[in-house]
Amino acid sequence: MTPMKKNTAGHLARLCLASALLSSSGARADCAGDFARDNAFKPEAGAVRILERKLPMSLLDDGRWVPTLKQETVNTVSELVPPNAVRISSDALIGMVGLVVLGDKGWIQDGRDSPWEALDAAQSKEVAAGAFKTYLNTDGMSDLTCSKQERDGKPVRVYRYKTPGDGFSSSISTATAYFDDVTGLLLGADIEGSLKKSKVTQTLTVTFDGAIRIQTPEGID
Repeated sequence: MTPMKKNTAGHLARLCLASALLSSSGARADCAGDFARDNAFKPEAGAVRILERKLPMSLLDDGRWVPTLKQETVNTVSELVPPNAVRISSDALIGMVGLVVLGDKGWIQDGRDSPWEALDAAQSKEVAAGAFKTYLNTDGMSDLTCSKQERDGKPVRVYRYKTPGDGFSSSISTATAYFDDVTGLLLGADIEGSLKKSKVTQTLTVTFDGAIRIQTPEGID
C-alpha cells in the first residue's frame, strides 16, 4: 500500500488517547473519558456525512495572508454507512479525489484525470477499520480540555485539543469539537494550524442521514 493509500481515512480518525491524559488527575481523566465516549463511532446513530472545508493560507512579504491554492478552499466529503461502507470525494485539483470501500472491496482515484484503481481486500478492510473507530482524528492528541456552551439554543459539549500538523501548512493543529449534550452526537469541529509563513483552517459540518447509500464507482462492474 502506498503512503497515500494508508492515509486516505486520516481526517476521519483513530482513537489514540495518551495515557498521561487518563492518569494525571480525576477531572482530567473524566474529560478524556467523556471525549473518548463521544468521539467513538456509534453504529446505532446510522450513516453520517462529514463535509470538510479546508483553506490553506500563505504569508506574503508585505504582511498579507493569501490563499495558498489556486482554488482557495478544498472541499472533502466523507460518508460512512455502517458497518463497512465508506465513500470519500474531494474537489482537490491534485492528489486523491475519490475513495470507495464496500466491505472487503475498494477503489481509489488518485487524481482527477486518473482511472479508478482497485484496492486489495486487506487495504479495503484497513480503511474501513480506521474509519469506523472514531469520528475525529486524535492521533498524538495532547492538551485536551472540556467545557459546555450553547449553540443555536442547545447545550453542547466542547472539547479542545492539539494534534501534530501536516508539516507543510502547520506544525501543530488545534481542534475544537462540538457534541450535542443530549444525544452525544458530533455536530461539527473547527481546526486551525500554522507555521511561520503558512496557516490552515478547517471547518467540519456533520449530518446524520439514513438515506445515504454507497455504491461502486461509475464504470466499475
